[in-house]
Formats: sequence, structure tokens, C-alpha cells
Amino acid sequence: ITLEEVDRRVTRHGQETVVEYHTPAGSIRTASVFTEEMLDAGASMSWTTEHAIREPHDFDVVGHIFSHLRVEPHLEGYLARRAEVGEQGLAIGYLLGTACPIQHIMKEFMPLEQFFYALHDYPEKVHRLAEQIGPFFQQIQQIGAESPAEVLLLGGNYDDSITYPSFFEKYIFPALHDYAEVLHRQGKFLMTHTHGENQRL
Repeated sequence: ITLEEVDRRVTRHGQETVVEYHTPAGSIRTASVFTEEMLDAGASMSWTTEHAIREPHDFDVVGHIFSHLRVEPHLEGYLARRAEVGEQGLAIGYLLGTACPIQHIMKEFMPLEQFFYALHDYPEKVHRLAEQIGPFFQQIQQIGAESPAEVLLLGGNYDDSITYPSFFEKYIFPALHDYAEVLHRQGKFLMTHTHGENQRL
């Protein structure tokens, strides 16, 4: 991903990583950490201690970032993994851990409770940001569809209480369905990671 009109600064303090984004629309910062317990347990994903969106104006800053980025293919890792797997199995092409822009906001930028308050209190900001994130998803999906991968992984962590049925039906299912159709026309398959109680979805 190439950022334009965005100054990104990364600093590390022990096991904590702080990332600052400075844009014409304002600035935001995120922070994440690995605790000793996490490292001892073999954790591969850090814990977010500061989310990107903490107040309404932060939506505008994140929107600026996504309106000024370009996604380019990076196939070397996938091709190396596919060569390593050979005929023993199937190497999956990883796209994103979220299925659609709204889920990306929910999962990556805000604590869950704050996301749902925002969706209720200022839905226009949430939906505007989702629109600005849309081209990012489209670029990634196109790269996946044109890649040598036979199966592409998009989205995950659905649950019938958090991504409850009407939310899933409105936002997540159409995105998965539409992208599956794109991949099927290319002779490829879509894989998604359910990870939760899914009986009602």
C-alpha cells in the first residue's frame, strides 16, 4: 500500500508500537502491544491499546487516508508458499480479515461498543467512511481475482450476536456473495473464516 498526502511515523517502545498519521484533515495515532504473557503463549497478533477512531472528527482523518492510498500486487510471498506446498496441498491467497468496509471499521478502527454507538448516533459518518474505504476493497479484490491463487480468503470473525443476522444480511453477506461471483467467473473460489456462533447467519 502506498500512501499519498499522508505522513506516517512509526515508533517502538519495548513491546509497544505507536503509529501516527498526519494529514491535511488532521492527525490520528494508534498503539498496539505484545505483553510477555502473549509472547510466551505464542501470540502472533498484538493487542490494540489505542484505536484509530476515538472521536467523530477521526472519521474524517481515516477517510482522508483511505482516499489517498494505492494498493499494488505483492505476490512474491504467495508464490513462494505455493512452491513450498507443491502437490501436498493448496496455498490460500490471503486478502483481508474483513469482508466489507463496515466490518473493517468495526474490527480495525474502534472498540466494538463504540462502533455500535457511532452507527446509531452518527450513521452518516460511519457510512461516509465506508464509502471512502470501498475503493481499497475493490483494488484488493481485483488483485486477488487476477492473481494465480485458486482460493482467496476474505473476511472473518462472524458471530450471530455481534454481526447479528440483520447486520450480516445488510452489510457482510452481499459483499461475500458479490466477490464469490467474481472469483467463480475466474474459475476460483472464495474462502471466509466464520469463527463464532453462526447458526442464525
